[in-house]
Amino acid sequence: MAAVYKRGRTWWVRLTWHGQEIRRSARTPSKAVAQQYLAQLVEEHRRLDRGGRPRHTFDEAVERFVGEHLPSLKPLAARRYLFSIKMLAPHFTQSYLDEITKTKILHYIGVRKKQGISPSTIRRDLACLSSMLQLAISWEWMDANPIRTLDRRLLKEGDPRRRYLAMKSKNGYSLRRGPTSSQ
Repeated sequence: MAAVYKRGRTWWVRLTWHGQEIRRSARTPSKAVAQQYLAQLVEEHRRLDRGGRPRHTFDEAVERFVGEHLPSLKPLAARRYLFSIKMLAPHFTQSYLDEITKTKILHYIGVRKKQGISPSTIRRDLACLSSMLQLAISWEWMDANPIRTLDRRLLKEGDPRRRYLAMKSKNGYSLRRGPTSSQ
């Protein structure tokens, strides 16, 4: 709850944050300036909500993840992670890391399924996000990885491909994807 009120000629702001009431003078005779001050105060409390520690956004985590972690990966893995980040960004940009909850992740899964994306691809995107969030924990940017609590059965991998050996020549074998009609 947040409000502005007038005491004499001066406007004051009042807000309740985690059960604690905060009252401060806006030191202005203008209600509009007091409302701006209140908005600034609320944003400041949102930014420092983790017990006084600063909050970090998904975008900050992506920037640090790409700068520090991706160079240590093999090129194909790094390229896959970059693709996953590109798919994750529209859903999580401008979110604080502690706002990425199980509910938000399930919403992402639902949206991607509606787009016709295969469960394997969604799992790879979530693996990238999980890796990023796990590093954010080691950077002390967040406390827990919500993907770890997710039920893996939501997104089943496809059946493995079956391959059969077939005689190619006198010198070796080749792989064939299915049984032949002559067998």
